[in-house]
Amino acid sequence: MLATNIVTGSITNIFYVTNTTPSQLNFTKSGYYTVNDATTPIEVYPGVSVTLRVESFNFNPSTLTIDGGTANSGNVVMYIEGGSITLGGNSAGGASGNRPENLYIYGLPAVTSITLSGNSSFVGAIYAPEAALNLNGGGGANNLMGAAVVKSVTLNGHYDFHYDTYLGQNQNGTFVVKSWQEL
Repeated sequence: MLATNIVTGSITNIFYVTNTTPSQLNFTKSGYYTVNDATTPIEVYPGVSVTLRVESFNFNPSTLTIDGGTANSGNVVMYIEGGSITLGGNSAGGASGNRPENLYIYGLPAVTSITLSGNSSFVGAIYAPEAALNLNGGGGANNLMGAAVVKSVTLNGHYDFHYDTYLGQNQNGTFVVKSWQEL
C-alpha cells in the first residue's frame, strides 16, 4: 500500500523540497515543488501531478520514474533552469510505460545540452529550443517516444524516434511536427 501525503526529504515550506540525504524523492501528493539536488532518484506516485522547478545546474537524476501505467499515471511538468540535463543508464527513463503527455520537460534558455544515453527509452516531451539533444544508445530498443523541440539533434548508436501525434492535440498544443527529413 502506498503512503499518502509524504515527500521524502526535508520540506522547508509547502512548495519547497530540499534533498538533505534521502535515497529518493518520492512525490505522493500533487503540487508545485522546487528541487535543488541534481542526482537523487525521482519517483512520482500514481495519480499524482507535480510541477518541478529544478534549480540544479546539471540535472542528472539516477532515475526518473512515473508510476501508474497508462490508466492512472502520475504527471510531471519540469522546468530546468540551466546547464545540462542527463538521463541515462540501463533502465527506462521518463514516463516509460505511460504516455508521452505524462512528462513535459521545459529547458529554459540557459539549458544548452540534453543527453539521453544507455540502453534506455525515454517517453515524454522536451521543449528546450537552445539545447543540443544527444541520443547515445548502444543496444537494441532505445527509443525516444514523444516530441522534442531543440536546437540540434545528434544520434549515436541505435535510436528510434517516434513522434506521438496526441501531443499536438492535447491542451498544451505545443508539439506539432511541421517538417522533417528522413535519413
